[in-house]
Amino acid sequence: MNQSEIKRTNYILDRASKMKLAKEAYSKRWQIYENVWKIIEEKRDGEDEWRADLPDTWTFATIKTAQAAFVDSRVSLIVARHENDPQSKSDDIKELYADIAEKGNLDLELYFARLDAFKLGNGYLYTPYVKNTRTVWDIKNFDP
Repeated sequence: MNQSEIKRTNYILDRASKMKLAKEAYSKRWQIYENVWKIIEEKRDGEDEWRADLPDTWTFATIKTAQAAFVDSRVSLIVARHENDPQSKSDDIKELYADIAEKGNLDLELYFARLDAFKLGNGYLYTPYVKNTRTVWDIKNFDP
């Protein structure tokens, strides 16, 4: 590996580490957030056991209202080209993403990612991309 590849690798690993730290602040409370979302109230103990458990529906209603604002929204991909790559590579990746979005069920995946973001503070979405390297032979001449 040359120096620029090492620098790029360190940058990516540092960024992933920062994302993990940001996630940890929320992930410790995810079960509580899920229970609030599902309107699950804990049973009362002791002297308050006789009191009614009235669920708080505000969180559920607010999240559903916010989700409705995004129903018809489309995601537009922004591809940052690496300085050593040609412009055509970033255009190809953009077209690949658009193709995956059209053929796959990306709208449903986005719905669930947004729902997680609203409920838990983080929403993750993964678009698979498998680089398939193959040899393409040039045509030397063509005689129709």
